[in-house]
Amino acid sequence: MRAEKGGLRCFVFGVLFFTCMAWALVNCSVSQAGLYTLYSFEGVAGNGAYPYGSITLFGSTFYGMTERGGDYGNGAIFRINTDGSGYRLLHSFAGPPTDGANPYGPLTLSGSTLYGMSAGGGLHGDGAIFRINTDGSGYQVLHSFAGAPTDGANPYGALVRSGSTLYGMTEQGGSTVLWGGGYADFGTIFRINTDGSGYEVLHHFGINEDDGANPYGSLALAGSTLYGMTSGGGNFSRGTIFRINKDGSGYEPLYSFSNVGNDGAHPYGSLTLAGSAFYGMTHGGGVDGLGAIFKINPDGSGYRVLHSFGSVANDGANPLGPLTISGSTLYGMTPNGGGNQFGTIFQIKTDGSGYQVLYSFISFTDLNVLYPLGPLTISNAVLYGTTVVGGENDAGAVFVLDTSATGSLWQNAVDLGKGWKWFDWFGYFNINSSPWIYHSTLGWLYAYGTSTDSIWFWDAQMNAFWWTSRTTYPYLYRASDGSWLYYQEGSSNPCWFYNFNTGRWESD
Repeated sequence: MRAEKGGLRCFVFGVLFFTCMAWALVNCSVSQAGLYTLYSFEGVAGNGAYPYGSITLFGSTFYGMTERGGDYGNGAIFRINTDGSGYRLLHSFAGPPTDGANPYGPLTLSGSTLYGMSAGGGLHGDGAIFRINTDGSGYQVLHSFAGAPTDGANPYGALVRSGSTLYGMTEQGGSTVLWGGGYADFGTIFRINTDGSGYEVLHHFGINEDDGANPYGSLALAGSTLYGMTSGGGNFSRGTIFRINKDGSGYEPLYSFSNVGNDGAHPYGSLTLAGSAFYGMTHGGGVDGLGAIFKINPDGSGYRVLHSFGSVANDGANPLGPLTISGSTLYGMTPNGGGNQFGTIFQIKTDGSGYQVLYSFISFTDLNVLYPLGPLTISNAVLYGTTVVGGENDAGAVFVLDTSATGSLWQNAVDLGKGWKWFDWFGYFNINSSPWIYHSTLGWLYAYGTSTDSIWFWDAQMNAFWWTSRTTYPYLYRASDGSWLYYQEGSSNPCWFYNFNTGRWESD
């Protein structure tokens, strides 16, 4: 936008408006149409950095872990209130040989005790199982993984509890021997009592020809049977779904991912039980090789791909976590894809209908909150999650997205027929190509978010992102250069904007 226009059309009100809005932008928490940053990790001693897992809700408090940060740089356990207040570091991992290091999964809550695992640290440097009270007291290492040939190593998921027993998996370790000698490190399934006694390896992956290898997720419990997935192995070396009884008997691969047609490949998450079926995601496979959402019955029958990522505009890609269920709706995240390739939040019905990208992460609008990982936590129609990097200190963040507003975009506009609508503050536009809309004078715009009271747009003609709201339009905030613009309503081909930073008129 280079052209200038004579006849300055800005008033004292416009100058005051710009000043007030600039102050608000700096001093208020940044949000993008329903999503906002609840907390930004600092990445320094006494704080955490890079949360690779998720957050566990207990009352009005979240508990979680970061892979780095803490007093020793080996990660930390933290708590934070659901309103973003009360952040507190409960434990800093000290690393080997006395403590765990670098956790990747979420915590498991039982009463007032949290159980978890670290991928590194422990006596042998192969990871550890631990417990800690919700008030930060009573931290104890329950088991240090020893690795092959007798034990597992490097867990990347969470523990699942049944009574006084915890079950989990390790991504490496185990006793399986490679052809030609040496141990394959295909991973294990184990159990341990909540007091640290009774540790036992239930299964060494790779023992059978069609067995899975290297699980990255967590187990799911249904009755007396445990279900899970492996990222590799199986008949096509692209991962498996399996089941095993809690006593270690009855291990059985239920499905081998093939990557043929629209089938998925290489799951890096966990199964979610909803009704009488399991639901999950794969990192690869699908029609476009960007991953897939699937369902399968507990006996291995009825496998069906519900969605191939990349099959809709600005879709997510390559999910690395499980799905979260609420009623008949599944919610999930992808660390890649979306309008800006920084990841997405999406929803889909259990019957495979209603797939919708709820949110595309946009780095600058979220103070660089991007690349979400792990499962979402849902409470009263509000989704909570974490991003690995970004936030004010580029060390990751906890975010909030209110799903009650989802699907409400433009719902209060007057319907004029044939896709045309009218807003009292925004004018005439057409949504036949939603999420792209065609504004009668501004042209093609891509809308980000779920609320038209405050919304970001990608402007195809301006080649930039800008923000406006019901109370500010026709004043726009352009993110690329931090300029406030005044749009001369009605102008088109080109559109004219007054730039308060330069004191000049511009055209697109």
